[in-house]
Amino acid sequence: MEQVDLNNTLHLIIREWFEQAIHRYVTRLGDNFQRRARSLPSDQAQSLLDQYQQIEKCYALGIDAFRQHIEEQLTSPRDYQHGTHPQLDRLAKQLSAQSQPNNICRVASPMTVFSGFRPLSNELGIAREHYSQAVSLFNILVLNELGKLYERLLEELAAVTNSDHTQQWISHIKAQLASEELNANQRALAERRLSKLMGTPASPTELTEQQLIDEANTVFQDIPCLSSSIALDRSLQKFRTLLHAIALQEQRHFLSPLHPARRLCRQLTATLKQWDTASQESQQEFEEQFSAISTELTQQQAQKQPLAPLWRRLEDNCLRFDRRAQFNQRGYLLEAKNNARIEKLRAEIHYLINLKTADLSLPDDIQTMLLGPWASVVLYHWLRHGKHSPASQRSLAFIDDVTWYITPHTNWTDLRRAKAMAEQIEEELLLGMRRINTPPDQAKKILAELHRRRLNALALGSQSIQKNLPAS
Repeated sequence: MEQVDLNNTLHLIIREWFEQAIHRYVTRLGDNFQRRARSLPSDQAQSLLDQYQQIEKCYALGIDAFRQHIEEQLTSPRDYQHGTHPQLDRLAKQLSAQSQPNNICRVASPMTVFSGFRPLSNELGIAREHYSQAVSLFNILVLNELGKLYERLLEELAAVTNSDHTQQWISHIKAQLASEELNANQRALAERRLSKLMGTPASPTELTEQQLIDEANTVFQDIPCLSSSIALDRSLQKFRTLLHAIALQEQRHFLSPLHPARRLCRQLTATLKQWDTASQESQQEFEEQFSAISTELTQQQAQKQPLAPLWRRLEDNCLRFDRRAQFNQRGYLLEAKNNARIEKLRAEIHYLINLKTADLSLPDDIQTMLLGPWASVVLYHWLRHGKHSPASQRSLAFIDDVTWYITPHTNWTDLRRAKAMAEQIEEELLLGMRRINTPPDQAKKILAELHRRRLNALALGSQSIQKNLPAS
């Protein structure tokens, strides 16, 4: 591989890796704020919702700011300082042996990467009270993952320098291409690397118009058609026509695996395969953006204007959709797992309630209250404090108190005790209903029914006492 070509390939790997990493970070950051806001009361959640909306609004600006930071570092001639990171020291040494500049090691160093956080956070409008959380997540999703970038760079360099193992590398790359885990940019780089290792020309000397159109159709053929979205399918057909025009116009350049249109088709394929796992809101937003950008691309191409900014915008939208779909899918899986666990715990609580009330003849409405709302109160304490916590034990003891409270009593001591319990029973019941967010009017109905049952029990108990009094 020529020296300039090697340097360009390493630059492409760095750009592609940071593109993926920063999209993942910004998407996750916004989702974290939104998810936390959902679990808080409205007055406490407002700050988190404001921050989430600000990130959504400035998403593209933040990505561009970090992208520009990386580009500025790549064009800077400053050399790498040894001792920053063992893998980077190794990479710099191998680059020097190949008479290559080692400035990419400086670009990928943790300090340089972290210096890009400030322009990113400024464009995203991260508020002071949320700055610490944003930094922590950046450390986790970007800085802590840099080792993977270093491995990719070392792997690429090894593919060039270890010419004795060319056949092994060809087999390795073919296995990579057969995997579904590669994203669009990784697949393009792998195809380009395989072409060079096998010594095959990137493209034939000359192709007919029909061959170019067939090549464009081949690139497009893996993109799935979505019968559920007529608007998106219409935009895809417009994009196919644009692809034909670009293939005819750029000819040999279009055949390069790294051509933006080809890379974007791979990205679209990966994105649309996740269509059904995304939320309806994400689908609608992507449809609108894709339609608008496809129209602009067609106009710009007809006027022979640069298409690179629009390619980038569309790729940004694809990556953003991917992250949201993946996050949504993880949410579904986690929700299903949590639901199964909750149902298991609820069944256990129902068993305990039935065990406590097995020998009692309870009114239907009281039984329904215990197995319904009050079981949810017990579940709340189990999940929040643990099964054996004082709060959980008290919520179970409340069942015994309620059943005793509404039972007719035949002596004055028990009647006085039941009367004294009234205030405590009411307080505990209403507090439990608030814990599970029961509407106030419904909680009052439950309490009123409990009072009615207590008055009935009191009347029956008093009658029994009167009958047993000695005649005067």
